[in-house]
Amino acid sequence: MQSSQDKLLARIYGNGRGWAFSPNDFRDIAERSSIDQALSSLCGKGTIRRVARGLYDYPKVSRALGMQSPPDIDQVARALARSRGWQIQAAGAWAANLLGLSTQVPARVVYLTDGRGKQLTVGNTTIELRPVSPKDLEPGICGLVIQALKAIGRHNVDDDIVCHLRGVLSATDCRKLLGKKHVTGWVFDAIRQICVEE
Repeated sequence: MQSSQDKLLARIYGNGRGWAFSPNDFRDIAERSSIDQALSSLCGKGTIRRVARGLYDYPKVSRALGMQSPPDIDQVARALARSRGWQIQAAGAWAANLLGLSTQVPARVVYLTDGRGKQLTVGNTTIELRPVSPKDLEPGICGLVIQALKAIGRHNVDDDIVCHLRGVLSATDCRKLLGKKHVTGWVFDAIRQICVEE
């Protein structure tokens, strides 16, 4: 019979390196005390690492440097949101970064949330969760595009950005974006340009 630690490990390995998680991600496996004990043991062995209070990851390893890579900030934010039962949406320059429109990782990454405001420091990065109305959250890539366009600004959406986003979005994504009636003004005009509405 598998131990609690073996079951946790199976789930961690199944999600792959870079996955971030909290004890709540294993509620179906064991009691909280057993989960905490297993996570502590795995941290002690160096299998996983603690990235913030109550948050861990299964670190990626840089072969070139022969050491662990920094935590995946998006994974950590999503683990935090799951642990609280919140929805989140990347916003601002961070949304542009996640879409590959920028390679610069801001020192402060912002997520919109239907939960409470919170700040969390992971390494040199601060994750800020800003409360908004649930109707202002747009999950998935459609929300990323809308937030990234707002961050880039009307007069900075050039042909390179349009071409890049065309390569990222599927036909289904474009149909969804074009159906967003609450998106108006220049942002919707940019979406129409990206999705080449006939």
